[in-house]
Amino acid sequence: MSAFSVDKKLRKAKAFFQNGNVLAAQYECKEILEKFPKNQRTQNFLKKISGMQKYEASVQQTQQIIEKLIQLYNNKKYQELIIKALIELERYPNSYLIWNLLGAANLALDKPQEASLAFKRVTELNSKYAEGFNNLGVSLNRLSLYQDASEAYENAIKINPKNPEVFENLGSALMNNGEFERASAILWKSVKLNPKNINALMYLGTALASQNKIEEAFEIFDSVVKLEPKNAEIHYNIGSIFQDIGSFENAVDAYSAAISLQCDYVDAWYNLGLTFRSQGNNAEAIKSFKKTIHLEPDHPEANHLLSALLGKTTKNAPKEYIERLFNSAANSFEDTLLGNLDYKIPKIITMLIREENSYKNFDSTLDLGCGTGLVGRELESTSQFIDGVDLSQSMLKKALEKKSYRNLINADVLEYLRKAHLDYDYFVAADVFIYIGDLSELFDLISSRNERTGKLVFSTEHSEIKGYHLEKSGRYSHSKSYIEALCKKYRFSINHFSTADLRKENGVFLKAGIYSLSF
Repeated sequence: MSAFSVDKKLRKAKAFFQNGNVLAAQYECKEILEKFPKNQRTQNFLKKISGMQKYEASVQQTQQIIEKLIQLYNNKKYQELIIKALIELERYPNSYLIWNLLGAANLALDKPQEASLAFKRVTELNSKYAEGFNNLGVSLNRLSLYQDASEAYENAIKINPKNPEVFENLGSALMNNGEFERASAILWKSVKLNPKNINALMYLGTALASQNKIEEAFEIFDSVVKLEPKNAEIHYNIGSIFQDIGSFENAVDAYSAAISLQCDYVDAWYNLGLTFRSQGNNAEAIKSFKKTIHLEPDHPEANHLLSALLGKTTKNAPKEYIERLFNSAANSFEDTLLGNLDYKIPKIITMLIREENSYKNFDSTLDLGCGTGLVGRELESTSQFIDGVDLSQSMLKKALEKKSYRNLINADVLEYLRKAHLDYDYFVAADVFIYIGDLSELFDLISSRNERTGKLVFSTEHSEIKGYHLEKSGRYSHSKSYIEALCKKYRFSINHFSTADLRKENGVFLKAGIYSLSF
């Protein structure tokens, strides 16, 4: 009978364990400990086997949880996923995959702030997980934190430099941040990794067009069209890009191509009308707007602009028209208005208000149609607090950055005046009444609903023709006699009237009426 060898038995146990036969390894260890209960090496090895078993069981259990959460995500049960993920994170707080799914569900529910916190935790738990950094970038980009988003994408690229989607995302964030040249270089890398990535190609074409590299942009867009020649939406998107940068001939060609593929493409017909209007080709613009209305009779923007071109005066510009106009213009609004169009109305109005008050401060102001906050910036040292109301969320985001306002309210001006508690010294409307033709309700609401006597200071696009009129520009002009009639009807008195340069249009200044009324 051969002698019992601890070393031999332990080597055999380790061999079993390495080959995945855990039960056999445990049996060998137990045989050793029956004869030598205090053998330390065997005890330590058995503890290792037991620990691995627990770890593997935990991993297997976590994997099952993750698979169930993924199933919830695929079935679009995002709220249920969030609840279950938070419960599981109590047990497995360091599972970066559960955190990642929690972030993905929040992102799907359009909660980028919550998503970014979850994805940040993912990157802390696993600094080598490229998808976590990419997802963090997506959530930060949604929050308009473009610099932070770019850094997250760059970290993802360091981990995995072969993923074209991450280069595409980085290029998009750089474009949102106005870094078009750098975006072009990044997007070229995405395209090289996947030459058929239409999104990356469209971003690249847009970045080149934004640098006024029209020929290069056109080549890129041409390659996109060759990939999907019968896709009307691609032609439409190309048209929108050319329209935005003022390359109107190319925009007309692209919209026309979209319409040739889809004759009932309402947005293409409408934007074609806008482009013809920008070119000064009112005859073709009228045809396009009529076609838009034929396809969609209640199209508010097309009806408004067709009325303007046909010389038919309506009461007010549609809310949809104003909201779309200013949401699209928010990022470049101040540069265009203050730089290119020499717009000074907020400064003129503020100076008038200060002179009326002998340069003394007063209590409160409501800035009607506050836009990006140009009036607030001028008035903040004079008015103790300023509230602003505007229909465009994008404009209000810009106003918020100035930190001049006590409150910023996203609402239609007239709807706000009907419902809000009004108790202000001043109501200010700089270049706002150009989108409200009939001012009678506005005058009535301010006069009847404000809790104190006050003043209404505003500008108009001035007209010598009696009444108010919808101009071909889509804006309204008002005569002094019209304002005087309103003052008489709604108990206002005119403290000041003058004319001034409103802003340039086609290189020529429009005339503004500047008013200060007491009520």
